[in-house]
Amino acid sequence: MESSTSSLSCPFIQRLVAALAEDLSDSPRQQDEMLLKLLLALELEAEDGGAAEASQIVIARALRLAGIAACKSASLAAARR
Repeated sequence: MESSTSSLSCPFIQRLVAALAEDLSDSPRQQDEMLLKLLLALELEAEDGGAAEASQIVIARALRLAGIAACKSASLAAARR
């Protein structure tokens, strides 16, 4: 696997960092859902765009964490009803 330093120059990793830094919504639940959708699209684009394996692994891990956060947000929202 490539070093993590070389993947920082990858445009897909740069987009990942920008997505993680951006506030997509004022609502935490919507933020989690929007981030999940954005990362799903980014993962597909990285695969189709020939991103390095190291970059794809980082995106996949971020996507997994976003999925966990979205599930927890949805569960908390359902429990409040």
